[in-house]
Amino acid sequence: WFKTYDYILSEVERKFNTGGLFQQFKEPSGLWKAVWEAFEISIVNKKFYAEIKAVFDALTKEELPKCKGILTNEQDKVQFAIRLIGRIIFCWFLKRKGIIANDVLSSKSAEAQQNYYHDLLELLFFDVFNTPLSERRKDLPDSIKNYPFLNGGLFEPQQQDHKGNWALNISNDWFINFFTTTLERYNFTVDENSAASSEIAIDPEMLGRIFENLLAEHNPETGESARKATGSYYTPREIVDFMVEESLIAYLKTMPVNIDEAVLYPLSKGIKPLSDEAIENFIHNVELSEEIKTYSKELLNHLNAIKVLDPACGSGAFPISMLQKLAGLKQQLDPKPTPYDLKLKTIENSIYGVDIQPMATELSRLRCWLSLIVDEDPKDIKPLPNLDFKFVTANSLIDLGYDEFIHKVETGKIGSLYLTNFISKLGTLRDVRQKYFDSTMSQRAKDKLKKEFNAIKDELFNMSLDLITQRLLDAEFATKITKWNPFDDSIPAPFFNKEWMFGVENGFDVVIANPPYVNIVNIPKLERENYQAKYTITKNKVDLYAYFIERSEQLLKSEGHLAYIIPQTWKATDSFSKFRKFLFSKFIVRQIVNLQFGTFDAIVKPLIIILCKDVPEDNYHIRVLNANFELVDRIDFAEIKSSTDYSIDTESPVEYKKIISKMANRSNCVRLQSV
Repeated sequence: WFKTYDYILSEVERKFNTGGLFQQFKEPSGLWKAVWEAFEISIVNKKFYAEIKAVFDALTKEELPKCKGILTNEQDKVQFAIRLIGRIIFCWFLKRKGIIANDVLSSKSAEAQQNYYHDLLELLFFDVFNTPLSERRKDLPDSIKNYPFLNGGLFEPQQQDHKGNWALNISNDWFINFFTTTLERYNFTVDENSAASSEIAIDPEMLGRIFENLLAEHNPETGESARKATGSYYTPREIVDFMVEESLIAYLKTMPVNIDEAVLYPLSKGIKPLSDEAIENFIHNVELSEEIKTYSKELLNHLNAIKVLDPACGSGAFPISMLQKLAGLKQQLDPKPTPYDLKLKTIENSIYGVDIQPMATELSRLRCWLSLIVDEDPKDIKPLPNLDFKFVTANSLIDLGYDEFIHKVETGKIGSLYLTNFISKLGTLRDVRQKYFDSTMSQRAKDKLKKEFNAIKDELFNMSLDLITQRLLDAEFATKITKWNPFDDSIPAPFFNKEWMFGVENGFDVVIANPPYVNIVNIPKLERENYQAKYTITKNKVDLYAYFIERSEQLLKSEGHLAYIIPQTWKATDSFSKFRKFLFSKFIVRQIVNLQFGTFDAIVKPLIIILCKDVPEDNYHIRVLNANFELVDRIDFAEIKSSTDYSIDTESPVEYKKIISKMANRSNCVRLQSV
C-alpha cells in the first residue's frame, strides 16, 4: 500500500540481522515491535531527510560547480538548490493530486529528454505555471502547454535561476537519481498531518521540517552551523499545536459579549454567557456544542478579525498550524465556504510572518501554497496568491521609527501638512499591497505593481529627506526605507514595521514563535550594541529571545496574547533580573509549561510561556503544566512580586515549596547566605 514498504522491510531485516538472525527476538512480541517501530513516522522522516540531504549535496557540490561563470557564490548555490528541490517536491504533490502527468515528472521522463531541465522542467516552471494560458508561447511541449496557471511567486524566475542560460547545466543523471532513489520510493499525501494523526507518508508539514534542517546545516559565509549562528530550532508539531490552541483560547476568552444579556441571566431568559469550558472544548475538538452554536456569529466575526504574527517564522510551522486551526474552526461555524476559500481569506486577513533568513520566508510561502493546493479541485485549479507582503525577510528586532515620526507630528514638532501627505502615500502603499495579493495577476501586471510600489517608496523617501534637512527626522529612517525591497528576499530589510510592511495599524492579537536562542555575546559587536541601546532588559549578558519578548510587547494590541517556547534560563539568574521585572510588569503570565531536555535539538531545557499584554493584578495565579500538559501547580503572583528579583520556581514540587516557605517564615530560621 505505502511506497515506503521497501524501507520498512529493510528496517525489519536489519533488526533480524543485528547480532544474528532471530537472536534479538526471544518472543514473537519482539518481531511485532520491530515491525511497529519500522512504521514510526519519525523514522521515515529521518530517512527521507537523509536522502534529500544527499541529493542537495550532490547538486551544490558536484553539479553546480560545473556551471561556468554563474552561481559562483556559495550562498547563491544553496538558495538555487533549495528553491529547485522545493519546486520539484511541490510539483510532486501536484502529481499526487493528478495535476501533473507521470510522463512529465518521473525518472522515465528525465531519461527521455536530451536536457531534462531546459527542455521540460524550466518551461514547466516559468512558461507554464507562471504564465496565464493566453500569454504562453506557442512552442511549448504538448504534454505541459495546457497545465493551469499557478502564479503565487513560487515559479517566478529569480536572479539565481538564470532562466534560459544554458551555462546552467544540470545533468539528467542528477534528476534520475533524485526520482528513482527518493521521490519514487515514498508515498506522498496531500493530507496535512497534525499531532493527533500522522500518516506514514511525506506530507507538507514534514516538508517544512526537512527544508528547515537543510537551512540549518551550514552557513556558507562562515562555514559554521547556521543553527548555531541563528539559534533556530524546528518545533515539534505537538508543541506547535498546543501553543496555537492555547493562544486561540486566550483570544476567544476576550471576545466581547452582550453585557446586558449576561447580567440578566439567570434572572431573566437572556442568553447564557459563553463559558470558558465551552471555548476550550471548541478549540481542542473543533466540534459545535449547543452553547457554541448560540454564539456562532460572534465567534466567527472574532476569528475573522484576528491578526497573528510569527516574528521568527522559520519554515512556517506556527503560521501553517494557525491557518489550519482557524480554517477548521470557521468551517464548523459556517460550512458554506469551501476549505480553499476559507484558507485564502484567512491568509489574506490574519497570517503574517517575518524571518531574517531569506530562504525561511520562501519556505513559509511554499508551505502556504501547499496548504492551499491540497484543498483545490484538480479539475478547477485556481491561481495561488502572491505572498510577498504576508511573509517578509527582515530583522524583527529593529523598528523603522515610523511610530516616533507620527508622535512628532501629533505633538506639533512636524507640520500637519507633512502628516497629511505622508499618511496619504502610506494609504496608496496599502492599496498596492492589497492588489498584489490577487492570485489572478499575470507577471506583467505584477511587474507594473512593483514599479508603482517602488515609485511610492521613493516619494516617501524624498519626503523624509526634507524632514531630515529640517532636523525633524533621523537619517536612519530614510536609510531603512530605501533598503527594503519586498520583491527581493536576497537581502533582509534592516528593520520591521507592522504598518509599513503589513498595513497593521493597531497591533497583533497573537504573537507566537520559537525565537532564536543566541546569547548576545555571540553576535557581532555593532549589532549587539544596537540592540543594547534599543532594549531595556539588558544586564550583563542576555539571550536574543528576551529581546523578542520585549519587541513583542510593542507589536501586540492591548490584551493581546503572546505564546513563546524559550529556554528556562530566565527564571532565576541575575543576568535576567531586568527581564523578569519587565515580563511581570507588562504581562499577565497565564501559563508556563515545563518541557524536557530533548524536546527538540536545542541543548537547553525549554518551556512554553503564554502571556497576556495587560497590567497585572496582585491576586492572580500562574498555571504550571508538565510536559504532558497536565496541571501540576498554581503559583501566586503575589509571591513573585514580593521577591526582590522577581525569580520564579516552576519545577519544585508543591510540597517542597510549602516546607521551604514555612522554614523561611520561622523567626529562628537562618538562611545559608547569611552564614
